[in-house]
Amino acid sequence: MNYRSEIKYIKPHQITIYAHEIDKSTFDNLELVDDKIVLLSTHLEGSYCSEVIDTLAFSKIIGSWSAITSKHATVELQIRVMVDGKWSKYLSYQPWGFGNKNSSLDSTDDIAKISIDEILILDHKLAQKFQYKIIMKRLNHLTPSPKLSLVSFALRIPKYSYKPNIDDLPKFMDYKVPMLSQQTVQKIGSSLCSPTSIAMLLLYKGHDLYKDDDQPHKYIAKHVKDYEANIYGNWVFNTVGISSYGEHAYVSMMYSIEELMRHLVEIGPVVASVSGDMGLYQTKGHLMIIRGYRINDDNEMFIIANDPNINERFNNGLFVYYEYPIDTFINVWKGIVYVIES
Repeated sequence: MNYRSEIKYIKPHQITIYAHEIDKSTFDNLELVDDKIVLLSTHLEGSYCSEVIDTLAFSKIIGSWSAITSKHATVELQIRVMVDGKWSKYLSYQPWGFGNKNSSLDSTDDIAKISIDEILILDHKLAQKFQYKIIMKRLNHLTPSPKLSLVSFALRIPKYSYKPNIDDLPKFMDYKVPMLSQQTVQKIGSSLCSPTSIAMLLLYKGHDLYKDDDQPHKYIAKHVKDYEANIYGNWVFNTVGISSYGEHAYVSMMYSIEELMRHLVEIGPVVASVSGDMGLYQTKGHLMIIRGYRINDDNEMFIIANDPNINERFNNGLFVYYEYPIDTFINVWKGIVYVIES
């Protein structure tokens, strides 16, 4: 099998590789079962090293993955980048298991550094290639193997644009995503925009989170927290958290409102990273559900959101649901989203 031909380059800036597309002949103590990569029944540890992947020149890469894991069964993603013909060391997102106190670990060399959830190219240079490793472990033979569904890589490409055609899209699209307010969680609620947003997505996908806690976003928060950085908004930990429920999820970098609109129509709601003047409030960093959009008869566009920071304290009857004018949204959106596919 030609490994390169099996990778689906859906977009130059988002490379998503599903488990069944990875070259099984290079597995080390791994196998493919039901479209998921798992450990051989006789082994406690296995790995895979990809071939070199050529890309458009990028200044930043965010790796993410979807996997079923546990306290005693983990998946680790490592990435190295090539700049001017020289490789960086492998930079790790650290072993991650659902239920563990998972932690990021900042690391650097003279080519690149990993900072929480982003791998940044140093000295204002650009990388032209990358390569990745997957390392899977479990405690003992009685522990079910971790199950990996996909890996994905979002690239920040300077002087690059991506604006798909939207002439065929409807003027209105909205998904009825259940609403949760982060502010209902005592003490830590002001920090829970990200886990609150992914809890809303999981509820929308039909997962009964209330069986674990009457405040499902509080329950989710302890599982996606980055205990080293002491934050709940590590993008990668949050999408891996989503995938722990059997969903295909990853971090994506989008380059236009048109790309977002087409995604909303063709795939579904996302979680968006924003910062700045939201109109109702200011934020240095926030995450919220983008559940749709609306274009009125005057051709004015609004982004329909479940914003977990909006509640009764604004004294205007608002609760989570809000329609942001497109100019406001464009000014605050970082282009980063959490994607949930399945």
